[in-house]
Amino acid sequence: MVDDLFLTKSDGRLEFSKCKGGEFWVPLLEKAWAKLLGSYTRIDGAMDEYNVLHILTGAPSENFNLE
Repeated sequence: MVDDLFLTKSDGRLEFSKCKGGEFWVPLLEKAWAKLLGSYTRIDGAMDEYNVLHILTGAPSENFNLE
C-alpha cells in the first residue's frame, strides 16, 4: 500500500522527482520504491534502473550500452 503523502519543499513543489505537465506517475513510482526500500534516502544508488523496473513490474529487463 502506498499512501498519498509526498515530500514537498516549503513552496509546495515536490522535493524529488517531477513530471512535465499534469502527470503524476513518476513521483508515484518513486514513492512506491521508497516504501519498498523503507525510506527515500535508501533510493539513491540502491541498484540499477533496469533492476528496479524488473522488481516493480515483474517484467524482464536488460541494460543496453548504446555507445
